[in-house]
Amino acid sequence: MSNNKCLKLSSARNAPSGRESDSPTPLGGLDATNAYLKHAESASRKHQTTKVSYRKSKKGKTAQARYKQSTKGKTAISRYWKSDLGKAAKIRYKQSVSGKAANARYGKSAKGKATRAHYRQGEEGKAAQARYDVSLKGKANRKRKDTKRRTEKTIKATLTATEWKKILKAHKNRCYWCKTKLKANLIIMDHVIPLSKGGYHTKENVVPACYGCNSHKHAQLWTLV
Repeated sequence: MSNNKCLKLSSARNAPSGRESDSPTPLGGLDATNAYLKHAESASRKHQTTKVSYRKSKKGKTAQARYKQSTKGKTAISRYWKSDLGKAAKIRYKQSVSGKAANARYGKSAKGKATRAHYRQGEEGKAAQARYDVSLKGKANRKRKDTKRRTEKTIKATLTATEWKKILKAHKNRCYWCKTKLKANLIIMDHVIPLSKGGYHTKENVVPACYGCNSHKHAQLWTLV
């Protein structure tokens, strides 16, 4: 074979075919990474949309109901509500408008009343009630109820626990009469105008007092000098 023929044959082998020359140059480096990320993000969005659509469909709701009733589903749900994430979600729901409305409806239902009565009769319920009774809010509510009961609802008694807290904060936990600094559990509600003299159990007529001043004042009318 001559040298000319060898050159022609070698050129024909090395020359790119028409199909290969028309193909785009492959991406490399940063361009390839960006293209891949865009494709992955698009696929993820599409997958999420499909999942949401399926869950809202009749078929998806049926499948979800079956899963919740299965042993595996019940175990997973129980594990979720016991986790920190589940507890936080439960607290958020209870504090929401819909959660409060649902809780109020449940409390008025026969099942809710029976559950609450059973809880209060148990050791945990009794311990919770004892803690509430000695708390600031519990004492304020008990005082208001006692005042209403004692006066047979003829005397205005509208002081709330929130108002009582504000009164304590305004007086800096000091006795209104002798200005002594007191611990929270030693502060007594005192009526500036005694109930027996026509005073009301309202925020305008209630002040914090120490045991000594409250006992000494009793049903007298005192004025600060």
